[in-house]
Amino acid sequence: MTSTYSTFQLIRDIRTFLLPYRKRFLIGSFLRVTSDIVWLFPIWAISQIINFATTYQAGQSLHTFWWLTLGVWLVAVYHSINQDLAKYFIYPIAEQINIDVQLKTLKHMFKLDSQWHERENSGNKIQRLTRGGDSFNELIRLYVDLLIESTVSIVGITFILFDLGWVFILILIFFFVSYFFLSFYLTKKASAQSNLANIEWEKFDGVIFESVNNIATIRSLGIADSIHRILSHCAQRLMKEIRLRVIRFRTRESVLNLYKELFRQMLLFYTVWNVFQGQYEVGVIALVLLYFYKIESSAYEFAEISNRLILAKIAIVRMMDILHEAPTVEVSGTRAFPRNWNILELKNISFSYHGRKILNGFDLQIKRGEKVGLVGLSGAGKSTLFKLLLKLYENYEGDICFDSTSLRDIRRASYIERVAHVPQETELFNLSLKDNVLLAGGARKGLSDRLKRALHIAHVDDFLNKLPVGMDSLIGEKGIKLSGGERQRVGIARAVYKHPEILFLDEATSHLDGDSEKKIQAALHSFFKGVTAVVIAHRLSTLKEMDRIVVLNKGRVVEQGSFEQLLKQKGEFWKLWQKQS
Repeated sequence: MTSTYSTFQLIRDIRTFLLPYRKRFLIGSFLRVTSDIVWLFPIWAISQIINFATTYQAGQSLHTFWWLTLGVWLVAVYHSINQDLAKYFIYPIAEQINIDVQLKTLKHMFKLDSQWHERENSGNKIQRLTRGGDSFNELIRLYVDLLIESTVSIVGITFILFDLGWVFILILIFFFVSYFFLSFYLTKKASAQSNLANIEWEKFDGVIFESVNNIATIRSLGIADSIHRILSHCAQRLMKEIRLRVIRFRTRESVLNLYKELFRQMLLFYTVWNVFQGQYEVGVIALVLLYFYKIESSAYEFAEISNRLILAKIAIVRMMDILHEAPTVEVSGTRAFPRNWNILELKNISFSYHGRKILNGFDLQIKRGEKVGLVGLSGAGKSTLFKLLLKLYENYEGDICFDSTSLRDIRRASYIERVAHVPQETELFNLSLKDNVLLAGGARKGLSDRLKRALHIAHVDDFLNKLPVGMDSLIGEKGIKLSGGERQRVGIARAVYKHPEILFLDEATSHLDGDSEKKIQAALHSFFKGVTAVVIAHRLSTLKEMDRIVVLNKGRVVEQGSFEQLLKQKGEFWKLWQKQS
């Protein structure tokens, strides 16, 4: 999308985000425009004071001098106050839009398919999110800091110098246009290199994020040196691109500085020569040179705006690419989840992941309220089946139906409201234990009994008293202050609190000791009444209470029946049982 995202589209996007704050934005803009218009007066006044001084004779009235001086003082006060007031109005808008943009993008990322998230590492996504938001912030600040001032200077000075003749106007216009395009050309070359550096930054930050995120694993495996070598290699590539970027931008600065200095000397010579010829008064030298300085500053600022606009566009485009990534699974389906369904049926399901066949002609029927266990060797397709049942993927062959309603036709939001999932590795947030459980249900008031029941069933209350402030204790990033078993209990409590129609347990008690597992299994057994449960378990003994056990091998159902029936058959399940006995 980078090549097709025009400046017009960028302005349109900025306008969209500005709309909620347009009144404050317009007030700030008015204050800045008027302060910059009046700030053109002091230079004109100085030239008039010089003219007055060169013709002044003793005893002549000083009214002109005093009025001009008073005007300069009043303008300085107005400019100083309103310039800062304008920033007071607009800077908070820039910060708010930064937040709005990041929240909108993050909300959209939640909707994107699992395949997209698997392609992008977390550090890369965070960089695109934050740099895009920061770039919107920067562009709005550029508007109030540089763009208004530069535009007012160019238009106002052109109007003021009109009395000196069209030659001066043409000279200044030629300088401005030539300087701008020279800068634009040099900036384009430099910005292309900057884009390469940004991409390397994203890769470097991605590895940094993953390293910090997995620091416990790195320490336990003793692979810190290997990870550091990978980081050093990324850093070398990054620094190579950064050095090239510095060279490009410093070359740009040197060429532009030389060009404007040569032009200033030529303009000074032309103005002084005209004064010597009697065409202008002496004050015109100050008028032209000081206004040229403002034109020069404006041209430089426009070039700077152009430069920073290109850099900001690069960052914004990479963020907008996320917003333009169309979700399919999250928005597929228009029907509500059927409340009175009777049978969940998986019909001839085949699914491949990265070219490897995971499920192959998988068929299964589950009655409402039935408790079904899934077993099989690692790689048999159990967890993949859960991902399909959670509507995370839809690129499978066959169909998943609730009675006659296809899961593809059901709105995911409507479906997920009725479903709870406890993964093998419970993901927790750096919130209180209570908030981590309440996330599942959304509502926070009037459900204290439900919360207590969930904590009791999951046996969270066994360790609750050990926490500093009980359920209100912060549990750290990813729940690091809790043990693996305690995190799993919180995950189970979260699922129980949601009170789902369908419950998926993916080795949800694998980190618990045998005694704790038995307690939770007993508590869950009472909770299972009225709930359709599909359970993956490594320890086969935990499946004794299941109505039916389904054995998977190479993505197919090879056996199914009750615990006792499967042992009597002495098939695949019996072999697995023998290995654990």
